[in-house]
Amino acid sequence: MPNASAARRIVVGVDESDASVDALRWAVEDAKRDGALVDIVGVWDVEPVNVGIEQVVLTTPHGQPAERLARLDQVVEWIQPERDGVRYEVEVLSGDTGLALLDRAQGASLLVLGRPHRLGIPFGSHMVNHVLKHATCPVVLVPSRAQVIVESAR
Repeated sequence: MPNASAARRIVVGVDESDASVDALRWAVEDAKRDGALVDIVGVWDVEPVNVGIEQVVLTTPHGQPAERLARLDQVVEWIQPERDGVRYEVEVLSGDTGLALLDRAQGASLLVLGRPHRLGIPFGSHMVNHVLKHATCPVVLVPSRAQVIVESAR
């Protein structure tokens, strides 16, 4: 009979923000406890725009998928000491960020996101609120270390 903990999968959304890098660190530390697989996901957000009778897809400033994957790999390299010995996969999905993360988190043990700091919006963003409302697995929101220091100083 396979070990149940070996099948555990943690999905972490990474967008290069301080909070998402700290979320990746948190997910890696959690995975070390029982050998869980960390599924590191970036989303290449595409935005369809109607131009007359045709629909055109414009890319966001985050660049093309290959560039996005290269930057995601760079973030993974930044935390190299923390991730030693942790099984992980890196992938870039396309589409709406919230929907892509929810889809990838289907069947996961945990979805980990950085908590953006935006005044007036609970938990920081509409995307995060959407994910919290529709997730089929537990969600962990990790604030950036810098944000925690600033909020503690207040």
